[in-house]
Amino acid sequence: MISTKDKIIEYSIKLIKTKGYSSFSYDDIAQKLKISKAAVHHHFEKKEDLGIAICQYLQSKIEEGSGKILKQGLHPWIFAETRINTIKSGEICPISSLQSDFDQFSPKLKKELKKTTEMEIEHFKKLVEKYAPGLTDYSQAVNSYLALKGALQYRRILGEEFYKESVMSIKKEFYDFLDKKESN
Repeated sequence: MISTKDKIIEYSIKLIKTKGYSSFSYDDIAQKLKISKAAVHHHFEKKEDLGIAICQYLQSKIEEGSGKILKQGLHPWIFAETRINTIKSGEICPISSLQSDFDQFSPKLKKELKKTTEMEIEHFKKLVEKYAPGLTDYSQAVNSYLALKGALQYRRILGEEFYKESVMSIKKEFYDFLDKKESN
């Protein structure tokens, strides 16, 4: 059974993906989860506390996802694909959404978001390093991941077809990059 605290975090992430961090309130959470606003405050006194918990939750999901892929020896693209597949049409990547509000955050929340951002990139990079250990420059791999995140943003405006074409193009470039490096 999922705890109330976890329900609050998970629903907050849904709100971040659709509305952004600054555009939802504890009242929005309380109404949807059919709990009191006081119950939300019980778990997260301030919205900053909730933001930090969200970052930590996202960090755990990143670690969990990359750990499974490393353990199974899968292609690093699976990590990227798994991450982007959690974001539906009309939604924003929760990390990217939080990044757009970065300047409004407290130093403590900024620090946690920076850690989450760095962790996401580093885990992808480690997967690429494990898959293609002979590489000396991982910037192309990281750029492919960042391009995927950009495609998610453009998807909201330019639509699903543009998004699918972009992802296929990014995936092809990424695979071509790894194939070239592996054959050297």
